[in-house]
Amino acid sequence: AGGSTLYSRAAGAFDMEKSRKIAGMCVVCSLAVGVGLALLMYFGEDAYFAFYTSSAEVDALAREYFHVYIIIAAIYPIYWSIYYLVNCDGDDGLVLAVDAISALGNAAGSLIFVTFMGVKGLAVGTVVSLIVSAIPLVIHFFKPSNSIHFKLWFSFDTFKQMFALGSTTSLGSLYLGVVDILMNKI
Repeated sequence: AGGSTLYSRAAGAFDMEKSRKIAGMCVVCSLAVGVGLALLMYFGEDAYFAFYTSSAEVDALAREYFHVYIIIAAIYPIYWSIYYLVNCDGDDGLVLAVDAISALGNAAGSLIFVTFMGVKGLAVGTVVSLIVSAIPLVIHFFKPSNSIHFKLWFSFDTFKQMFALGSTTSLGSLYLGVVDILMNKI
């Protein structure tokens, strides 16, 4: 979220070189965060489930869901980075369509997959809806109106700015995650 704000500022100032670098940095950082989250979940699974006192049956079902959710954790950062960039590029109609596809696709996919995969199907429905709703975001890059171009680049100073600008969004997500964990424990 912080990267898209910086991108928007640079593009609005017609500093196309800087906007390309920031867009590229958004991709690099979001891919790194996705890999980091997936690894954290993969290696932290036992510690996470040790926090709960569930029956063996509930634990087994939760782990089925959790294993698929590792894929979601890997995808979410790049998905949202591209989503915010496309939104900043002014394609708000497309972003609205993506929101509708994502919401309806998640509900429909989860209902479809849960019927023959059980609890794991709920998470598979989310993965499928993410992939399907990402298609219009990718299509944006082939439109003549697209002004987002990527140049792979990294700057620690820019990273600090991205972090500061995106911290409220990130802290809000972290807060919801902590509340979910605590409510599940209770």
